[in-house]
Amino acid sequence: MAKQENNRLAMISHTPRAVNFALAYSSGAEAEIWLTRARLSKFPKQLTLQIDGVNAFNELHREPMLQACKERVPSFYRYAHAFYGAHQADMILCMDEPWPEDTPIPDGVKILDQERMWISLTSEVGLTQGDALAMILFCLTLQGPLEKVAASFPDLDVSSFADDGRITGEAMEVIRAYQMLKPLMNGMRLEIKIKDLKAWSPTQQPPEVVNACSAADITLMAPTEGVMLLSSPLGSIDWMKQAIVDQWRGNGANAMPVADREFMGLAGKLTMVGMMDEGHAQDAII
Repeated sequence: MAKQENNRLAMISHTPRAVNFALAYSSGAEAEIWLTRARLSKFPKQLTLQIDGVNAFNELHREPMLQACKERVPSFYRYAHAFYGAHQADMILCMDEPWPEDTPIPDGVKILDQERMWISLTSEVGLTQGDALAMILFCLTLQGPLEKVAASFPDLDVSSFADDGRITGEAMEVIRAYQMLKPLMNGMRLEIKIKDLKAWSPTQQPPEVVNACSAADITLMAPTEGVMLLSSPLGSIDWMKQAIVDQWRGNGANAMPVADREFMGLAGKLTMVGMMDEGHAQDAII
């Protein structure tokens, strides 16, 4: 049974041009990083756009989640429905201190005891923290919008690692694909984190792309800069080297020396993202 469902999840996650690397995919984070890096290396005039949801796991509406589970992996549906099936589920919480008498009680909250320590919260969104299927259920829900966008833009890579999405390809097509994806995400109660909506290309983009990015609230990074892809830098060699050193040492008042045991690990990461030999990586740290 477990093997059968794992194969089913693998088929979903390996959908051409609509890959979710967090779902039944070995070394998924590395795979997405190298996929994007390889594509931009081969097609340096193309652009990659990173898309991140705001508090996505807690905000995802349960109705489309249950529907996606029922359609794609029906053997999980009874479990998912048992935990998330009620349109409005009550969560019972014990507070550290009594609910203040002079504080209004919001809609959806009930005081359950005279000491005002126990409350119930009505919720119809989000996945339960600690749920073993939370990642699977989230990815199953997001897979539908990814596939719709990929089908409409077959020349683009539309991939994701859970809620960390990425669209890579010809710049204007990427922007149009994002404009299609955004309302699909909004329909599931997922909002896009505008401050992290950043795009990067190894090549300077023409004015029409710059203007289109600005109109779509996309921050277009310079070719000499880069973006963070799943906490790994993607950009110019100098920018990536500095980004990794900053990650390990911190900036300004947060600066601290790299411990001996961390030194080789940092050199290894520089070797991976910068595609430089280990000696140059160690020199970059020093």
